[in-house]
Amino acid sequence: MIKQKRQVFFISDRTGITAETLGNSLLTQFPKINFDRTFIPFVSDKPSAARAVEKIKSNIQETTVPPIIFSTITEPEILTIISKCSPFIFDFFGTFIAPLENALDCKSSRTAGRMHGI
Repeated sequence: MIKQKRQVFFISDRTGITAETLGNSLLTQFPKINFDRTFIPFVSDKPSAARAVEKIKSNIQETTVPPIIFSTITEPEILTIISKCSPFIFDFFGTFIAPLENALDCKSSRTAGRMHGI
């Protein structure tokens, strides 16, 4: 049986370790698919976001299936640029920050790299 192949990009405004760890944890649940992984760290401003978009576009194999993108980018404006690459963006911070702000009754700092300072 030939495994289905999907391209996956891990994008972060820092090293990308968190995006990689969380994304790979999710991907392990799909053993019938062969994932072609690409890591794009330090996407923290508009020029680096534009370079990331170009890298994604140039790395996309000839397929009709858009890539999967796991992101831990904290800046919404930068994430908007990246989101033009695929409808399948899994924004780890965007998914959890708003509900957590609500639960804690406190706004988050939306500061990149805080995990590594713990």
